[in-house]
Amino acid sequence: MVKKTLKNTNPRITATKITSIYLILSLIWILFSDMVLGILYKSSGTLTWMQSIKGTFFVIVTAFIIYVLIYRDIKSLKVSEDALIRSEKNYRHLIENAQEGIWNVDRRGKTLFINGRMAEMLGYTVDEIMGESIFSFLDDKEVETAKKHMDLIEQGITEQHDLEFIQKNGDKLYALVETSPLKDDMGNYKGVTGFITDITRRKEAELRANYFNRLYAFLSQVNQSIVRIKDKNELFKAICQTAVEFGNFRMAWIGLIDEETGWVCAEEWAGYEEGFLQHVKINVTHKINSHGPIGNSIRNWKLSTTSNLQKNSKSLPWDEEAFKMGYRSYASLPLFYRAKLIGVLVLYASEVDFFSEDEKSLLEEIGDDISFALNSIASEKERKLVENNLKWSEEKYRTLYTSMNEGMAVHRVLYNEEGKAEDYVVLDVNPAYERILNICGGDIIGKKATEIYGTQEPPYIETYAVVADSGEPRYFETYFEPMNKYFRISVFSPKKGEFATVFEDITLSKRAEEKIKKLNEELEFRVRKRTAELESANKDMESFSYSVSHDLRAPLRVIRSFSRIISRRYVNDLDKEGIHYLNNIVDATQRMGSLIDNILLYSRTGRKSVQRKPNSLKNVLKEVLEDLDGNIKEKDAIITFPDDLPTINSDRTLLNQIFTNIIENALIYQETDKKPEINVSWQKMEENIRLYIKDNGIGIPEKYHDEVFKIFQRLHSEDKYSGTGIGLAIARRAAELMEGNLWIDSSREGEGTTFCLELPLDQDEDFKLHP
Repeated sequence: MVKKTLKNTNPRITATKITSIYLILSLIWILFSDMVLGILYKSSGTLTWMQSIKGTFFVIVTAFIIYVLIYRDIKSLKVSEDALIRSEKNYRHLIENAQEGIWNVDRRGKTLFINGRMAEMLGYTVDEIMGESIFSFLDDKEVETAKKHMDLIEQGITEQHDLEFIQKNGDKLYALVETSPLKDDMGNYKGVTGFITDITRRKEAELRANYFNRLYAFLSQVNQSIVRIKDKNELFKAICQTAVEFGNFRMAWIGLIDEETGWVCAEEWAGYEEGFLQHVKINVTHKINSHGPIGNSIRNWKLSTTSNLQKNSKSLPWDEEAFKMGYRSYASLPLFYRAKLIGVLVLYASEVDFFSEDEKSLLEEIGDDISFALNSIASEKERKLVENNLKWSEEKYRTLYTSMNEGMAVHRVLYNEEGKAEDYVVLDVNPAYERILNICGGDIIGKKATEIYGTQEPPYIETYAVVADSGEPRYFETYFEPMNKYFRISVFSPKKGEFATVFEDITLSKRAEEKIKKLNEELEFRVRKRTAELESANKDMESFSYSVSHDLRAPLRVIRSFSRIISRRYVNDLDKEGIHYLNNIVDATQRMGSLIDNILLYSRTGRKSVQRKPNSLKNVLKEVLEDLDGNIKEKDAIITFPDDLPTINSDRTLLNQIFTNIIENALIYQETDKKPEINVSWQKMEENIRLYIKDNGIGIPEKYHDEVFKIFQRLHSEDKYSGTGIGLAIARRAAELMEGNLWIDSSREGEGTTFCLELPLDQDEDFKLHP
């Protein structure tokens, strides 16, 4: 073992020691040897010869001593150097083969040294990282963390901390970093040495564990709310708050569908809302903004999600506002009450791709639980009261227990040696039980279910055992064959190992449902028969309309002919008043003729079946404009439309009627000193195409937006604006025949009107952007 090395050897002290020893020994030798020779030899010749021998001996001994000393020190130095080389080699081997990353950086974060393991963890080579700043491999948040700890190290404070590095392929490397100060040979601080351990797998496991903990905490809290809360609005509020607090959602709201108006109205919400819900306007009746996740979940009765809400998304009018609120993905879950859709639960997350398959399954489960809760709250108040009384008050429980209309029985589960439920015995029944099942309670108390009901297997043992063990209530409807009856059963557990059933006989209602089903079938047959009769009546009505038209036109033609004769032959014999009356007769016959034509057109609309064929909207619009060319030129009107109007499956005649009546309406209802301007634009929705026809006419007050589509509805006198009041009624009827809709999107008095025409797109239709 080397006891001294170059590190703990001081050359000056060693040289001083050797020189001092040599001088002392030399002086002692010279003094004592001369004294001894002077005593022994009196002859000067002999003394001189002996002194020469002594000198020679001194030189030889001195040379030998110097040799021994130099050899020893050189050998010691060699051993120390070999040890140092071996130590450095071992240190280098340890660093290069270390399972941890080692990274030395200066004060500014520039890389001074990095081992191969650290470079490998990041996906780079050592040469690619040398000289680069450590901050280049961190995001902004982690850079702040790293700088904070570097400042602490310079102050002499070291501590472990986590960092998220960015690998070459863009993935994250979760690391545990242990740091120490890096100093130069003089002991001055010059940077940081970091020992870095890859904890990515552990971190991902923690994140996934946290993810599942969040999911099940969310589900657990919702179920606790369902069990605890008996008021619908309080339950909605608790669910929204739970979604934000435990589900990690940014905002949650529940909207209910107004049965009269069709609007989806926000009932409760929680989280970061800040007035966002005032932008969300959905109407299921008029199909307004009925696309997107909320519309899809309402239409399809199932969960619908959006994974990545973009900044410039215009799929829905409020998407841009949602992006500003920090929403990046959201889901809509339909809510049901007694198999009827009543609303939606909408959840917004601040992360993209937030809704995994696990998340979706969880939400669907929560939706089922909420629907169950709504049914329970609405129809099982009395049964819930019994449950509470059983748990908290024996006196109140017994009063209700004996007087309630529903049958009730308390049971204890019997388990086999393996701990599996194999039967159950009756502990108590109420009077309604005896009345409904026609069984005497005294005869069955303490007996097994298989004995009482005469079955090989205890009825519904699996469901009852779960309730008795978990304490979670269940609710179901069933047909019980041994009694040939239908029952609605609610099960809860007053204490572990026991369960109580509250049931009612619904056999009569089930039988009534079967009768109603048969009646519905008969009704459908009658409807088909009545429809055939109506079709026949419609044909007769059409023939009658043509006859009336012919009979009405005949006297009109006579009046018009005689009026023309009077105008031509006797106009000079008439005074101004007579001419005025004659002109009124001519105008009245023309209006009567137009009115007859429009009535016939209205009656014909829909008489024949809709002929759906691919039609270019651009070509149909051009045909309409050619037919109205004279009126357009007379009014000096400007009509614009895009070149990319699409081709859709539709009825060309009905399309022509819609465009004609709307454009004629825009040309008529115009200020006399204003040049008519009409602009046609369009937008593709998820399942529809929407066209906007905007004019700069006199406008229509909002309170008349629905009235103008009724037949013979006019807002102005014929003296001011001509027309029969049937055109818009014909246009809306044509749109409805094509399963579309026509309404006024916006209108202000003096600022024009925008008509909105929405037509369906077939699911398998090859939609063409350019005709």
